[in-house]
This record gives sequence, structure tokens and C-alpha cells, in this order.
Amino acid sequence: MEGGRAGAGRMAFICLSHKGDLDGLASAALARLAFRAQVELVGYGELEAQLARLAGEQLIITDLGLYGPRFKRYLDLLPRGRFIYLDHHTLPPAARRALIARGGEVVHSTRDCTSALFFHHYKDKLPREAARLAAMAALSDYMEAGPIARQLLEGLERFTLFLDVALYTLAILAWEKRRRHLLGLVEMLSQLKPATSSREVTEEALALAARLQALRTGLATAVTHYESFSVVEANDENTGLLASLALEVTSRPIAVAVRRTRSEVKLSLRSKRLPLLHLGRLVSSVAEEVGGDGGGHAQAAGARIRSQELTPFLQRLDRRLGGLLRPSRAGKGA
Repeated sequence: MEGGRAGAGRMAFICLSHKGDLDGLASAALARLAFRAQVELVGYGELEAQLARLAGEQLIITDLGLYGPRFKRYLDLLPRGRFIYLDHHTLPPAARRALIARGGEVVHSTRDCTSALFFHHYKDKLPREAARLAAMAALSDYMEAGPIARQLLEGLERFTLFLDVALYTLAILAWEKRRRHLLGLVEMLSQLKPATSSREVTEEALALAARLQALRTGLATAVTHYESFSVVEANDENTGLLASLALEVTSRPIAVAVRRTRSEVKLSLRSKRLPLLHLGRLVSSVAEEVGGDGGGHAQAAGARIRSQELTPFLQRLDRRLGGLLRPSRAGKGA
């Protein structure tokens, strides 16, 4: 794990964390427990404006990969010497050095989810039971094989852990546009409450699970196939979930869910485990080529691009993936 110390001072922290998944909410809950931080949940499209609004505050930034086309702008907005950056997205050495030079404390590794990194780094400030939050986030982020996550999971009872992961994750997806409800989930997590302690959480999660099952049955005929991936259009569905469902029903190793607005397109991508591919790094590179931005993990990524760049983005992505995937297909006699 990479680290650099900041002069944290004694001012109250504000935690900016990713609003879209359990790792973001769990790491925000850990910030509440360790630092009594006030929590602000944001998406990537809101991050620059939030950093500008909070100029001068003491920040904890969790599960929000700052590196990308906007990195220099983000860096200039960070309060000098008054922030902690905890994350597991790609962070080149030069970007890490720039964050530390800005006076920040950097806790970063791509091998574990943000919540696992948070718990491991600040466990002396956290109750032992908070290990469960980090383990839940690792499972939800498909990062249970990380070195920290593996140790955490060894000491935990699995069945109710899996139930909490499923219910909390589905509730987050059901409430993706309801900030007050998401903040309520952060509060539940910081109080180390099981998801089943809230009837509203349980009912929303089960309702979404039923909608997903209905959606799954008709999805196979709704996908469009490129050589290396399949594409499905999203309406009101969560794009990440839709991409995961599409991956189940397509013969391609990668699925892309697309949601269009008047001026831009949001894409979520999911892949099977492919030894030559880090999906987040590839998506970041291709999105930047067409004037957008993106990134993510080895098997899950997202991007935002201008509407008119959707076809060029997909074509470029298909060409780049073809070069990566053909050798493995040829080796299997495909």
C-alpha cells in the first residue's frame, strides 16, 4: 500500500464519497466512525463543483478516482495540506506524488477496495466490528480476493454477511437518485446495523430484485452485438446492473449499457475475467480519445462522453479490444 502523511489538524472533516455503490457508502460510514466526518455523496459529474464549493474545508475523499482528464483541475481545487485521499482506482506514480506535494495524505492500492484500505489504515480509530463494513464492500466490488479483504473475510460469518451485501447493494441501486435515502444508508452502516433492521431497505431491495428478474427474461433479444462486446440501451434502469445482466445473456466477454441524455451518454461496462484486460484503464484511454472521461476496475468501468461521440467510442473500443482478445481466442481454437 502506498501512503503519504498530511498535517491533518483538528478541524472537522467533510467526507466526499462516491454515491453509486456500497464501497462508496461504506467508506463514508468508516469516515463517520473514525473522524466524525460530515458526509457528502457525489457522482463524478458533480465532483469538480463540490471541490470548488468546499474550498478551504478539511476533506476526506473516498472511492472517487481523481486521476483522468480533469486531474489537474481537481488537484488545484484540493485544500493544500488539508485532505486525505483514500482510493483504489488507477493512480500513476506522478499523480500520487502530485497529491502528496499538495500536502495530502494518500492511502492507495488497486489490490483492495477503498473500504478495506480505510479499515486497514485507520483500524486503531475504528471499532473491531467495522471490519464487517470493509468486507461487505469488498464483496460488492468483486474485490474479495484482495490481500486485506481475504484476511477480513476469514473471521466473519458468511451467510448473514452475504445477505447484508445483497440487500444494501440493491437498496443503493434502487435509490441512486434519492440522496437523502442514500445518506440514511450511510447512517445505518456507520451504526453497524444489518440491512434487515430496516423494513424499507429490505422491501426496496426485494422489489428491485423482482424487477431485475423480469428484465433478465427479455434481455437476450435486446442486445446489439459488436465483435468484442454487446450493447444494451438503458431507460430508467441502473446502467451498471443492466450491463451485469447483459453479460449473463450474451456470448461476448464484455457488455456495455448505454443511457442517453440530450447532451451526453453515460456508459457502464462489465467484463468476464480476462487475463490481458484491465477494463477501467482501457475505457479511460478510449474515452479520453473522444473528448470524454472514464475509468474503473479490471472488470467494471464507466464513462461519460458527448452524444455525438458514441459511435466513434464504440468503434474505437471494439478495435482496441480486438487486438487484446484475439490472441486468447486463437489459443482456444476459437
